[in-house]
Amino acid sequence: MTKSHNKKRNVGIVYEMLLQYAARSIVESKPEAVKNCFSIIKKHFKPETELYREFRLFNALVKTTTSSGPVAGTIISEAKAQARMTDAGKLDYEKSLLIKSINHKINDKSFYRQRIPEYRVLATIQTLLNGWREPGKIDIPTIALFEHQVKDWLLKEKKEISLEELSNTDADNLVVKIMTEKLNNRYGQALNSEQKSIIRSYTLMSSDKDREALAERLSGIKGRVLEDLDEYIETLNESNYLRKKAQSVREDIAKTNLDSIDDDTVSKFLTISQLKTELLEGEK
Repeated sequence: MTKSHNKKRNVGIVYEMLLQYAARSIVESKPEAVKNCFSIIKKHFKPETELYREFRLFNALVKTTTSSGPVAGTIISEAKAQARMTDAGKLDYEKSLLIKSINHKINDKSFYRQRIPEYRVLATIQTLLNGWREPGKIDIPTIALFEHQVKDWLLKEKKEISLEELSNTDADNLVVKIMTEKLNNRYGQALNSEQKSIIRSYTLMSSDKDREALAERLSGIKGRVLEDLDEYIETLNESNYLRKKAQSVREDIAKTNLDSIDDDTVSKFLTISQLKTELLEGEK
């Protein structure tokens, strides 16, 4: 099933690829590629679109965990009902526009070759959604089998899946210089769960309430990393070169303005989040 699956028309898979590509572009210092990914998501995953409605169904079936079989069955039944309410023609058209945007703005042959950890379950869910929307398109035994597999998935405890290491190249920036001294000149560049969550919140931000919630969250991250930096700086000798650089980084973070949240702000906070993680690890 997965070999012949059309991943380009799978909303769940394409969304994960956009996030992963943006993450890799951040690590590789490709701001234009990051901007393009965010632009595509914000344009095509608007709340009023069929594409967004299908994405919400994916989230309900992929991210939810329950220990109750009946509850899992209810979730599947509700997803089936919602899928049948979809305007299939409009959804197909919106998927074509999404593919066109990716081809035009990203235009990278490696984009669709990215490895997605949850590929199999995402492919199964897309097949089910298609079958629920168009009865008879998929045979009943296959539908039953896939529904059983999704039910098992809902009952499975979810673990945060880290993206594979995105780059082995040492980045030449102040934050990494500070951290490499503590981590034997190695910098782990896998995206942590907080960073992935920041990207998701930003790309799906559609109201003032969403913006305020994200701003409050980023403010908390900023406060915590400033406290951790203060403690770290205290461990360094006053004549230490790294102390001066760490103080410079602290001043820069302290000046970060959250009055407006844009691509640059989010990119900066992804780095701040990584810095917080490395500082905490350095204390162990």
